Formats: sequence, C-alpha cells, structure tokens
Amino acid sequence: MTTTTQKKSRPMATGSVALGGPFRLLATVCRNVMNRGKVSELAQLSDRQLRDVGLKRFDVTGALSTDLLTDPCDIIQQTHRRRIR
Repeated sequence: MTTTTQKKSRPMATGSVALGGPFRLLATVCRNVMNRGKVSELAQLSDRQLRDVGLKRFDVTGALSTDLLTDPCDIIQQTHRRRIR
C-alpha cells in the first residue's frame, strides 16, 4: 500500500505581486540592452556580408534606433522574414 502526501500551497505575499511589474520591466530592459550589443555587432559587418544574411545596413541602424523597451533582435527577425517571402 502506498501513501501520498499533498503539499499545501502557500499564498504569495502581496508585496511580491506588486513588485512583479517593475522587475519584469527591468528584466526586459536588461535583455534588450544585451540584444542591442549583439545587433551592434552586425553593424560591424560589411554591406556585402549583411546582404549574405539577407539584411541591409538600414535594417541594422533602424533596429538600433528603437527604444529600450523594444528588442532590436525582434526587429531584425521581422525584417528578415518579410524580405525572404
């Protein structure tokens, strides 16, 4: 005969729910800043190299000109998908 035990879940503290938004926003900004660094590496490529991967120089500069709440990698991906269709 086997017995099982059930864990009772504890309710979340009210303060942690209220702080979820700012922490999520901070995490988004941090991720976007890191991705901005990766996209800026694309800016170091020549125009020919960018063409080889299906991008143009203004795609990269346009993605880097977005605000910190916008992921530049998403902009690059969307541009690339539109172009290969």
